[in-house]
Amino acid sequence: MAFAGAGQFAAAATIGIMAPLSGPQAIVGQDQVDGFMLAVEQLGGKLGGQPATVLKEDDQLKPEIGGQITRKFIDKDKVDVIVGLSFSNVLMASLPRIVESGTVAIATNAGPSPLAGAGRHGCYG
Repeated sequence: MAFAGAGQFAAAATIGIMAPLSGPQAIVGQDQVDGFMLAVEQLGGKLGGQPATVLKEDDQLKPEIGGQITRKFIDKDKVDVIVGLSFSNVLMASLPRIVESGTVAIATNAGPSPLAGAGRHGCYG
C-alpha cells in the first residue's frame, strides 16, 4: 500500500485500522488486518519512509461501535489515517466525523451508493 501524500506525516505515522474482527464477518476483517500488517512488516515497519504505529480495533460490524472507534482514533489517538471501514453501514456512521476532522480515510471494501454513485462528492474517488 502506498500513500501518495506520505510527505505530510510527521516523524512517525499513526494508523488506525478498524474492521469486523468478531462475528460472522470476522474472516473478512482479519484478512484485511493481516494484509495491512504484512505490508507494514515488508516495509520494515515504515509507511512513507516514516516509522508506523498501527492501532487495531474491532468494529463488530456495528455502526455505533464504528462511530465510537472513529471518534477515539481521531480525538484521542490522533491518527494520521484510518484504514478499514470494511462495510457500508460502518463507513456511513463514521463518515461525518472523518469529514469534519479532515482525517484521511481508506475504505478497503465498502462502496455505498451515496459515495460511489453519480451524486458523490469529488473527494470520494
